Amino acid sequence: MILQVKKKTRPQLTFEETRENGISYFEQAGKILDLKKTKVVYNSEWLSKLDLKDMIEILSKFTVQRILERDDFTNRLKEHTEISFHEMLYPVMQGYDSYAIDADVELGGTDQKFNNLVGRDIQKRYGKEQQIVITMPLLVGTDGYEKMSKSLDNAIGF
Repeated sequence: MILQVKKKTRPQLTFEETRENGISYFEQAGKILDLKKTKVVYNSEWLSKLDLKDMIEILSKFTVQRILERDDFTNRLKEHTEISFHEMLYPVMQGYDSYAIDADVELGGTDQKFNNLVGRDIQKRYGKEQQIVITMPLLVGTDGYEKMSKSLDNAIGF
């Protein structure tokens, strides 16, 4: 089965919405992890401390061409579908998360492979050992068409 590829900008969530979503993720993770032994950190702890000078330094380590290598950006560019700047910043900031927490391993769906590899790039550029990236295939959502995703309202929490 071929999953539907994202073709438009995902709605931006408020800080409160992200915290609310996080609660359900913690509840789900608690079914397989001992939350008493699990450390939860929020990327706002380091991202909110960045100023414009910091952002320019981080962004100077990437080119527009590198960011446009992401499959969905390439496809949307060919189809003349808008790509917002905040979407282009997302892989860089997610990559910065890997640097900030000294990630050794990052596990994610195949749709996150590019972002995870950007984390390796940032770690290398800042002189850190690069994380191992492990990806898993995406599940088809309850709609039978698009990837299973809470934001697409076609997911089943475990």
